[in-house]
Amino acid sequence: MQAMIKIISLLMTVLLFSGCASESTLTPLLGYNAEVLDSSSSRLVIYREPVQEVEDKSPYLYINNSDYGALKNNQYVIVPMEPGRHRLLVKEIDSYTNLYGEDDWPVRPKTTFVNLEPGQEKFIRYTVRINTSVFDWYDAYFEEVPRNKALIDLDFMRKQPAE
Repeated sequence: MQAMIKIISLLMTVLLFSGCASESTLTPLLGYNAEVLDSSSSRLVIYREPVQEVEDKSPYLYINNSDYGALKNNQYVIVPMEPGRHRLLVKEIDSYTNLYGEDDWPVRPKTTFVNLEPGQEKFIRYTVRINTSVFDWYDAYFEEVPRNKALIDLDFMRKQPAE
C-alpha cells in the first residue's frame, strides 16, 4: 500500500512539473514556430491587434500583389520571403475580382514597404485606431515591432476568447 502511495505521489509530482514547464515557454504561440532561419531565407510575421469596434470586419492583405486573404481581428500570418524590398497593402475586398465580396472595411487602404536582409525575421503589427472626434472615423497603420514585444502581443492574443 505504501509503495502504491509513493508511485501516485511521484506521478503527481511529475505531472505538476511538466505542466509548469509548458506554461512558462514563450514559443510556440498560436502555432507560431520560431525556427531558426538559414542565411538565405527571411520571414515576415504580420499580425492584427484586437480592436472591438471593427472585430467583425476584415481587410485583405496583399504582399507584392499576391493575395494572402483576410487579415482577421486578433490573428496573424507567417510569410516566408526572399530577402529584398516587399510591398504590404491592406484594403477592402476588390469587388471586381470577388463577386461575393461582403466586406465593408471602414479604413482607407494602407501601404508600407519592408526591407528584409538574408536570414532576417520581422514582425509587423497592423493597428486600427478609432478617432473619437464628432465624426468617429477610423485610421490604421503598419508598425515594425521588436521580436520580444511581438511575442508578448502574440501571447496576449492567444489568451483571448475565440471569435
